[in-house]
Amino acid sequence: MAGAETFLFTSESVNEGHPDKLCDQVSDAVLDACLEQDPDSKVACETCTKTNMVMVFGEITTKANVDYEKIVRDTCRGIGFVSDDVGLDADRCKVLVNIEQQSPDIAQGVHGHFTKRPEEIGAGDQGHMFGYATDETPELMPLSHVLATKLGPRLTEARKNGACPWLRPDGKTQVTVEYRNDHGAMVPIRVHTVLISTQHDETVTNDEIAADLKEHVIKPVIPERYLDEKTIFHLNPLGSVCHRWPSWRRWAHRPQDHHRHLRRLGRTRGRCLLRQGSHQGRSQWCVHCEAGSQEHRGQRARPPLHCAGLLRHWRAGTSVGVRR
Repeated sequence: MAGAETFLFTSESVNEGHPDKLCDQVSDAVLDACLEQDPDSKVACETCTKTNMVMVFGEITTKANVDYEKIVRDTCRGIGFVSDDVGLDADRCKVLVNIEQQSPDIAQGVHGHFTKRPEEIGAGDQGHMFGYATDETPELMPLSHVLATKLGPRLTEARKNGACPWLRPDGKTQVTVEYRNDHGAMVPIRVHTVLISTQHDETVTNDEIAADLKEHVIKPVIPERYLDEKTIFHLNPLGSVCHRWPSWRRWAHRPQDHHRHLRRLGRTRGRCLLRQGSHQGRSQWCVHCEAGSQEHRGQRARPPLHCAGLLRHWRAGTSVGVRR
């Protein structure tokens, strides 16, 4: 390995109890219910949530008879939000529904108020994504992404099968992998950092949390060959996170991917400020800074490396945007 070029690559994932994922599941359930009864449904459904409140809103044109409130409560109950203790009680939370029909202008452009032939139907909205397949995993995805997305469901499984009965629904995982550039091929060498932040009962200690997460979540997911004595584990690094979902979430790890990977950008010069949306203004050190390393997502920087999320990476006056 002497002289070989290596870099770090980080991926993040959230499990089913995370507010972002809860909202996704509610919106998906509304869409499924509409299409089940009316395959021609036009559904633009959004969901937002806060402590003991879920709101469904948007534009839906359908012949289906949908009980939106029941869908919200059933989805929350299936995830495990069944009491005020976890921040959301599926049976008693406030459910707000503000659904209107699809805009006439959009309807005219898309399907002509159902007068267009299938081959004439247009798009009411559009999105642009890009990516690539990689042969480093059977899933043809980056190893960091595969491991992060497997840790989340494993966290949920450990909660529901009783292996870690102290777990609560909300949680987030992050994995940093060290790669070697082998003539253009990105070869994973080892797992550099594993971070898990999870909601939990008040009765469990931080030491018990760390031990259980390593035994019941990390070991079954991350192959032993990628772990070594230098692997860094941040397991609930902020300590207790058991109160008031989703307002309890104060993540200490700020370099984020959320399935949007940041390419290696080379050397970083000077002070690096990372920001993300509503977290701007909150000063928090990234996991690599906390560990005393000068590396951040594959970029070798001189300290201080200071971050409060990852939306824009300001480098010598040049911003690199990450779509959120």
